Amino acid sequence: MRISIAMTTYNGADYLLEQLESLRTQSLMADEVIIVDDCSTDNTVDLLNMYIQKYHLDHWILIKNSSNIGWRKNFRKALQKTTGDVVFLCDQDDIWNKDKISLMVKEFHKSPSIELLASNYEILDFGRNDKVKIKDVELDNGAVVPFSLKNKSISVMRPGCTFAVKRELIVLLEKYDIDRFGHDNILWNLAMIRGTLYLYLKRLIHFRRHETSASAPKQSLNRERRVVEVDTSHQIAVFLLDVARKEHLDIKIISQLENMAMVLERRRDILKDGTLMQIVHFQLKYYTYYPTFRNLLSDILVFLKK
Repeated sequence: MRISIAMTTYNGADYLLEQLESLRTQSLMADEVIIVDDCSTDNTVDLLNMYIQKYHLDHWILIKNSSNIGWRKNFRKALQKTTGDVVFLCDQDDIWNKDKISLMVKEFHKSPSIELLASNYEILDFGRNDKVKIKDVELDNGAVVPFSLKNKSISVMRPGCTFAVKRELIVLLEKYDIDRFGHDNILWNLAMIRGTLYLYLKRLIHFRRHETSASAPKQSLNRERRVVEVDTSHQIAVFLLDVARKEHLDIKIISQLENMAMVLERRRDILKDGTLMQIVHFQLKYYTYYPTFRNLLSDILVFLKK
């Protein structure tokens, strides 16, 4: 099984060396490391070149974009350049457990049906070394559990930097890709509707979360922002439904996606133009489509907020 790492960089000099060191010292080395830099204006590229030369890392390939293409296209480019049977997604500023590759590859060998395996993680919050406990990722028992499509599970439950992905899923991403969604969002959901998404309940990276990152604590939510958020979820559901039909997936999956798309569309419309009473009636009927009680409650609060 050939192993690749797909990594992207942009002005990441502050924490880059810690990440590179954690990749180089893995107990099982990757066969290739593809690094795509998106026109950094700090010394990121110099650090990468010096590190690669210092340790004679001939299997590490640095690609420098001629113009800035943005993080979505940049990570897709890194994925496209890989050749491995399994590809590990990598951010520029995390720290990997030294056995991350070895342990996750072992699970792919044990269970060939897995196409996306996402590990648990510990957070390095806002650049500080404070470990922040997150309820759904603090398990560390090493269990591997399937994550199937449910009414409320369209949200991505792990950051992309925890993913290891089979080549077949990357091919599917390229076939159906639309770049208005993040690569991690599409990969997660494609694996979920195919029944090939699994969680590895072991903390294998220190994930550095910044104020600007998607996983950072959310800003106070107003009604307009909520409409955009739910509309995005609706677009993803419609996208997945289209893929499910074209790939002739199980009729139960197609039916679930049809219902999900319908519910999200109705929820978006009420949030946009409806009343508090309408959202309450909607929730009484479709409460199972909310991922958490807090999420349900926040739909009510945006109507009460002045």
